[in-house]
Amino acid sequence: MTTIYNSKEEALSRGIFYAGRTDLKVGELKKIDGKVYQFGVEIDSELYELENVNGLKVTLGLQFVGKDKFCLWLIAPEGIAVRT
Repeated sequence: MTTIYNSKEEALSRGIFYAGRTDLKVGELKKIDGKVYQFGVEIDSELYELENVNGLKVTLGLQFVGKDKFCLWLIAPEGIAVRT
C-alpha cells in the first residue's frame, strides 16, 4: 500500500532517510527539471536529486495527489522507480 504524506517536508524527509543520509536537511535538496510518467501518462510531480549513503546519485519524486497530500517515488540512477 502506498503511503500518503501530509506535506512535502514529510515526504522528502522520508526520502532522505531511505537514502541513508542523516546529515542532510530537506532545505538542502537540489530541485531538478524532469518529468515522471506512470503507465505512459505524465504525473504532476517535482524531482529532487541527492547522493545516497553510498555516493550514488538518486532522485526523489514527489507526486501531488491532493491538497497538501503527496506520494514519494524513489528513483534509482538507471530510472527504476518505486513508490513508497
